[in-house]
Amino acid sequence: MIDAGLGVSFLPRMAVTAGLTQGSGVVTRPISISSAGLPPRREIVVAWRAGSSRAAEARMLAEALTLN
Repeated sequence: MIDAGLGVSFLPRMAVTAGLTQGSGVVTRPISISSAGLPPRREIVVAWRAGSSRAAEARMLAEALTLN
């Protein structure tokens, strides 16, 4: 949708560096550091349905993504 000119999105730097936008009409711009001097951040959430047969895998993924 972004390539079609129908919106905007945020991409991690690693996606841009990996060439995700190459060969497309997507234009990237860096995000400025906040007035508090902090870089932009994002939160990744893992959710699963109660009683899911894949709950153990979801918990393992959540643990792997946890930053200390």
